[in-house]
Amino acid sequence: MSDDIKKRFDFPNSLIQSQAVGHLIAAVLKEHGASEKIHQSTNQTAALNLLWEKSCSDNVVVRTACSEGLVALVAQGHAEFSYVLNGILNLIPSARNMSGLIKALMKLLQMQASREGQGGAKDLQDLYSIRNPPQPLITVLEHRPDCWPLLLQQLTAFFQQCPERSEASCVQIMAPFLWYLYCEPSQLQEYAKLRLSLLKVLLQPRGVCEEAQPSVLEQQILQLCCNMVPCLQMKDLMQTTEMTLFVEEVYLSLLRHPAFWKRQLTQLTVQLLCICEVSLKTTGECSSLIQLLERSVELLGEDFPVKLVIIGIALILLQTPASQQKPVLNLTLKLLSLTEGQRIPKASLLLLVPLLQILSSTALEDCLATGEEGPSRQQLALSLLEVLQRECHGDDRHTISCRLAFPVSSMYGSVFTACRILEVMGEASAASDWLAAVESLLPATTVIPPHVFLLLAHLLVEDGGQNLQQILKVTTQLAQADSSQVPHLIPVLMFKLGRPLDPVSYNHILYTLPTLGVHKVCVGQILRVIQLLGTTPRLRAVTLRLLTSLWEKQDRVYPELQRFMAMSDAPSLSVGKELQWEKLIAKAASIRDICKQRPYQHGADMLAAISQVLNECTKPDQASPAALVLQGLHALCQAEVVCIRSTWNALSPKLSCDMRPLILKTLSELFSLVPSLTVNTVEYENFKVQVLTFLWTHTQNKDPIVASAAYKSLSHFSAGEHTILHLPEKIRPEMPVPDELDEEESVDLSIPGSCYLRLLTITAPSILPALEEFFTSLVRQEMVNMPRGIYHSALKGGVCSDQGKTVAGIPNFILKTYETNKQPGLKPGLAGGMLFCYDVAMYQSKDGKPLNRLMASRGRTFKQTTLALVHEVHVQLSEWHRAIFLPQAWLAYMTRAYHAILQGRIAELELQLQHGKEGPEEVQYKRSTAWLWVRDMLTDEITKTAAKESPVVKGNALLALSSLAVVVSKHEASLSSESDGVLEVQPNFLPVKEWVSMVLNTVLVIVDSHYHPRGQLFTCFYHKSYSGENTASAIARSAAATALSLLVPVFIISCKEKVEEILNMLTARLPGKPSADESQAVQIHMGLALGMFLSRLCEEKLSDMSGQQMSLLLMKSLDALESCCFDPSLEHNTGCILGVGLALSLMSHSSHTESRVHVAASLRKLSAYLDESGSQSRTFQEVLAYTLSCVCTSAFSAGIIEAVEAEETMTKLQLLVENNQQTSGFALALGNLVYGLSVCGHGKAEDLGNRLRPSWIKIVLSEGAPTMLCLAALHGLVALVGSDVDVMQFQSEAIHNSQFQARLNEVIRTLTEVISVSGVIGLQSNAIWLLGHLHLSTLSSNQSRTSVPTDYSYLPEGSFIRAAIGFFITGGKKGPEAVPPSLLKVVMKPIATVGENYQYPPANLAALLSPLMRLNFGEEIQQLCLEIAVSQAPSSQSAAALLGLWVMPPLVHGLSLNIKKYLLVSMPLWAKHVSDEQIQGFVENLMVAVFKPASQPCHPEMCPSALQGLSQAMKLPSPSHHLWSLLCDATGRIFDLLPNRIRRNDLELYISIAKCLSEMTDEGANQVSQITKENIEKAAFVKLYLISQGRLPLMSLTDLLTAAMQHPSKETLAWMILHSLYQARIVNHTNTGVLKRLEWLLELMGYMRNIAYQSASAQNVPPAEALDFLMLIFAAAVVAWADHEAPLLLGLSASWLPWHQENGPGGPAAALLGRSPMHRVTVQEVLTLLPTSMLLLLQKEPWKEQTQKFIDWLFSIMEIPNEAFAATSKDLLKATLLSLRVLPEFKKKAVWTRAYGW
Repeated sequence: MSDDIKKRFDFPNSLIQSQAVGHLIAAVLKEHGASEKIHQSTNQTAALNLLWEKSCSDNVVVRTACSEGLVALVAQGHAEFSYVLNGILNLIPSARNMSGLIKALMKLLQMQASREGQGGAKDLQDLYSIRNPPQPLITVLEHRPDCWPLLLQQLTAFFQQCPERSEASCVQIMAPFLWYLYCEPSQLQEYAKLRLSLLKVLLQPRGVCEEAQPSVLEQQILQLCCNMVPCLQMKDLMQTTEMTLFVEEVYLSLLRHPAFWKRQLTQLTVQLLCICEVSLKTTGECSSLIQLLERSVELLGEDFPVKLVIIGIALILLQTPASQQKPVLNLTLKLLSLTEGQRIPKASLLLLVPLLQILSSTALEDCLATGEEGPSRQQLALSLLEVLQRECHGDDRHTISCRLAFPVSSMYGSVFTACRILEVMGEASAASDWLAAVESLLPATTVIPPHVFLLLAHLLVEDGGQNLQQILKVTTQLAQADSSQVPHLIPVLMFKLGRPLDPVSYNHILYTLPTLGVHKVCVGQILRVIQLLGTTPRLRAVTLRLLTSLWEKQDRVYPELQRFMAMSDAPSLSVGKELQWEKLIAKAASIRDICKQRPYQHGADMLAAISQVLNECTKPDQASPAALVLQGLHALCQAEVVCIRSTWNALSPKLSCDMRPLILKTLSELFSLVPSLTVNTVEYENFKVQVLTFLWTHTQNKDPIVASAAYKSLSHFSAGEHTILHLPEKIRPEMPVPDELDEEESVDLSIPGSCYLRLLTITAPSILPALEEFFTSLVRQEMVNMPRGIYHSALKGGVCSDQGKTVAGIPNFILKTYETNKQPGLKPGLAGGMLFCYDVAMYQSKDGKPLNRLMASRGRTFKQTTLALVHEVHVQLSEWHRAIFLPQAWLAYMTRAYHAILQGRIAELELQLQHGKEGPEEVQYKRSTAWLWVRDMLTDEITKTAAKESPVVKGNALLALSSLAVVVSKHEASLSSESDGVLEVQPNFLPVKEWVSMVLNTVLVIVDSHYHPRGQLFTCFYHKSYSGENTASAIARSAAATALSLLVPVFIISCKEKVEEILNMLTARLPGKPSADESQAVQIHMGLALGMFLSRLCEEKLSDMSGQQMSLLLMKSLDALESCCFDPSLEHNTGCILGVGLALSLMSHSSHTESRVHVAASLRKLSAYLDESGSQSRTFQEVLAYTLSCVCTSAFSAGIIEAVEAEETMTKLQLLVENNQQTSGFALALGNLVYGLSVCGHGKAEDLGNRLRPSWIKIVLSEGAPTMLCLAALHGLVALVGSDVDVMQFQSEAIHNSQFQARLNEVIRTLTEVISVSGVIGLQSNAIWLLGHLHLSTLSSNQSRTSVPTDYSYLPEGSFIRAAIGFFITGGKKGPEAVPPSLLKVVMKPIATVGENYQYPPANLAALLSPLMRLNFGEEIQQLCLEIAVSQAPSSQSAAALLGLWVMPPLVHGLSLNIKKYLLVSMPLWAKHVSDEQIQGFVENLMVAVFKPASQPCHPEMCPSALQGLSQAMKLPSPSHHLWSLLCDATGRIFDLLPNRIRRNDLELYISIAKCLSEMTDEGANQVSQITKENIEKAAFVKLYLISQGRLPLMSLTDLLTAAMQHPSKETLAWMILHSLYQARIVNHTNTGVLKRLEWLLELMGYMRNIAYQSASAQNVPPAEALDFLMLIFAAAVVAWADHEAPLLLGLSASWLPWHQENGPGGPAAALLGRSPMHRVTVQEVLTLLPTSMLLLLQKEPWKEQTQKFIDWLFSIMEIPNEAFAATSKDLLKATLLSLRVLPEFKKKAVWTRAYGW
């Protein structure tokens, strides 16, 4: 049978062949049975095999008939569908002829579509897919790409013959194949012909076009094509061309039924726009697409997406070649004309940039254009421009109607986002925000996206002046960042110039033009614009200035600038004088700028022009051009292009007599260069002298501008170059006259510091700021040249004044007398004299260096002498006068001894090093600790001596040890100042603080036997009684009490808190008190000790440093002392009287009025008390008279009493002396008073002194005079020459003239004669004591006793600082009435300014500044005082003490707002230098308090200052534990007090608190900023700031996101997170590096996946809501990290404070952060830009390595159940996936088919 059939197949007749196929099918049915279906497992019979074989026959009839037979078997139910289908597919790869098989295949699919489609409900997409199971045609095409013509033929037939009832199912069954064919990422060229040909088949018209809607088949095919558009590839030329053709065909098909396809057409219109952009970039052609758009404008009408298309067109026009622009312009014109009678959208203004670009293009482009019909490009552009200038733009309040879910290219995201931003930019504040953000990003950007540029141009055109300056500034910076934008910018600026504006705006725009010359290519365009402006006569001056500005940017335009300057010189009759004047000014200004900018290149060219202007401009009203060119000359001289001396020689004939103020000012500025250009020639020195004379002369010019300029120029000269001859005659001091005998000696013409201050009295108020600058230069120069040794010597003790030979010979005289003495009775007196003045000369070699051997010997001698004096100095409790001065004598001696022994020790070590006995390291260590070694050695020697000897020795030892404590403390302070406050701890020596504490405790235990010390004691000075008390001799107790006054500087430095305790201790032991000592002598010494202690506290100005409490304590103690003094019932109160005298003497110079009143009242009481003391003992009267003399002298010096009252007291004492000539105390008192009044200028006192001195000398030298009379005369004599000056204080330094020196010498000779000649032992002994005392008082000064000097009198007379501080003192004593605050400020400001960089020499700044703080000098002076205190606090304890006083309540509350701000900001400078209590009071009462809403007065402007100070304070290195705890606590409290919702103008506060937290540990910062429901915005911002700066790791965001999901205002937090993520990218930190960011983003993706699949839960938040928020954060991260273009467009900023120059609290600055319309748009549009940004991100390293992870994650989230994720979010993820279709990873079949939904 089969053979017969085969023969029939071979027979060449179609009828026979067809019959043979019928027989074969019958045979198949017979073999298999009629009831059984043929399937895959059925036995393959011969007939069936033959049927399959012949279906691929070469004979077309046979194969066709066989293939149809196979289909018939399926149709009639004899064979399974899958069996036949799979059989055909299996044959395809090897079949030689496939037409029959393919036709059968198509019949089967048609049959299946018809069968499945009858039900209507079944979705045929479930039958086939692209990949599994693949649509059969896909298999065919993949295995046999060459069969595409057959496929095309059969597909054509398939769709043409499609039954009406199954049209939809036919398209559905073919959909997988069509998706594969058109959307397969590789876009194989083998399929290209099929794709193009099939497209025509698919989209051919079906039915009549007039029908209301297309057929079902057409609907299905077109919808399918529309869905495929976003998936088409456009990577290369071929793909782009195919895409263009595809979209054109689809679009044309849709246009056949525009009403039906309205939504699709609208969306495809936007897609067309995006394809246009890609096509332009790839092929340079887009006209066909544009024409399509133009065609659809009318058809779509109101549904046409006008705004998006206009923005897209604006972008396209910027990159369209001229040949392609005309269609685009036609489309634009049609769009805008469509809105006639309506308001055109504001977005249309974006078209201005490309239109202006077209209109300003060169004629060359038109020459190249071929003959075109219709209007030209320029005509079209002009027409459009006219439409745009109607100024009837809509408000754009309606939202954008068309939003694409799956855009075909990245352009859509930019266009849509730009459109949204444009909507909110109507508000000036939103525009300002966006501009500020763009400005912050420009420095990090090199390519500016066109949409950003268009928005900027739109703002420029639309701005009415509110943001114009900001826009122009951003424009300039944009040009610098991307010079390719400049050609677009220039036409826009010119267009803006053509609109009506105010003159200031015109000026700003004009001067922006030259700033755009950032590239040589742009220069020509700018130059042409400027030249065009120059054709207008009225604008020529401006043109010259613009050319100059352009030349500053580009030197290549210099020839053009020269040409234009030459043109401006040409006279013109048509131009008025005013315009000529403008041109002259412009020319002069340009000359100046040329000289300043490039003096070396073009400066020489300008000399002739300068000379010309100077020659022409000589009239009074022509000073401005002359001054301008002189400024140019200034620049040339500064650059040393010309010699300043030669220049002046040339100009002086013209200018030396010029009196025009502006010229004089400019010349002064020119002469300020003279010091810096100095040449070592005689001629130049002479020139400098001329210049100085010129400048000093013009400081007195009546014009304040000239005088100010002169002073400012003088500030550039060295202080040593000014002489008294320069000073104005009114204030010039007398010229020093040289000694006639020494004519060769040059006259000192240097200006004393005080003379500078006299300038204040002759300077007008308007000139004072310049004088202040001059003073500042003087102070700065003085500090630069300040000898380093001055610090050390000032702290060690006062600088010795000049002394005559007679005074200098006293120590040697007493020493010789001591060494040759053989009379035991003289020994105590000689020992006393030695104590006062013993010294050994320092031996030096020829080169001026000390000789080590002799220095070592000197040290040993001092050590031996010290022990001898401790034994031999006589201490007698009844000698009240000696008791006053003995402690001071010991202090002076121990100062000399300590330093001599220290020098000797160092010399010994040098000798050991020289002799090789010690190594260098050992010697170096011993040198550094020598000062401690000497301390311990002397301590051991003194205490050993005291342990075994008599009470007198113990008393001397106590005074010596106390003095040693003072000396060591001062020495430590001087070492500390030299080593910047840090002294190395020495393990082998007791720390100074502990050692000093031992001395203090020992002294206090001896004074008060009940005192319980905390530390160790020197037990050798006392012994334990049977009751367990510490007891000592009366002499020891008296010595200890008076020694306390020596230790006052130590108390001030080390333990100020003990002052109150000591005052109470001494007060309790006064005569008449329950705790008074049993010994009468001790009672006397207790009163004296209290007075001495009080006087020293006054001398140290302790009340000024410690505040009201200390002042009250001092007055209380003084009251107790005075009560004892004036109580007639008490005995043994002579010590109290002396103590009152000492205390009142020092108090008289207090600046407090109540103190001065008290001194006056007490003085009168003392006077009256002396009058009534006739019944008292002679000693009592002597003490009272002496006290009266001291207080009277001090009061007169301070101006408390008048000369008449002082004279009355002097007369009273004179009568007492005359009536009691043998009483030493009266003579001492009178001599003391006469000396004091004389040096203070009391004429009658000087006359009396001249009478008393000869008479007393006569008595002393007369033979046979009574001893007591001689003794009284001796005491009077030494007092007359100032022996007791130390117990008094003078207002100013005593001026000792040569006559005084002669008188002093005469008294000294008298004393030495008595000592040498007299045979009376007592007289000799007293004379020696008095001689030593006189020597000490002559050399000593107040600085030698106080812890620091009270002023700068130790600086040389020429010191300006010394004079300035003296001015402070005068101001503090006389008040603002006598010293105007305006003048005081001129002197104080330089001290404060220079003090910021230098530490001044030691002085008691608290005493100097406290009166100025308390008196009514005003806020400015108070602030300057505190500035000085703050800058000097590190090196000055008194400054720190004053500061500590004023930062505490109640004083701090009385300060002004500005001063409080200053204290808050400067806290880091002084926080470590005040006490813990003081800094705590400041922090609690000011720093934290300003944040409390209820605090009054409330000053929110102080909050930034408080946080600035706090954040800087937290950066201090090595703060104390208390300070650090306090700062951390303050940070936490301020954080809690800050509002939870952040206002924009408060943003700086939150940044500052974040900076504070960044200094804390992670644990501490997290504890303070713990997130709660109430504070989430505040805490989130702080954490985000720290993350953005790299302070916290990105992983810290996880906890924040968990909390943020529960917050109602998620957009606000998202905005913050977006900025934080972007700034984390910008900040260079390990925590924000790209790998850390990648790690965090992958972590976030995992977290989202867990929530999506419910393996992790979002607390109290629905999963869909949580995922939406996290999706927003994911998008934010991708957009922020992909590139800079999207952040630029969105208005992200490089800093958290781009709006620093915001307006007041009522404006946008008061708005809440993250809640403005601009901020909302920024957050929302992050999602729009996600697809584009994801592609950009995954094309970078190291992100591209993780591409597959990102794709897998997108699938996992996109494919979760619908209820867990919104449909819009899924669409976004799909769009993101589609954007990745160009990546290699996407081309995997498993990936792209899944992405397309197959």
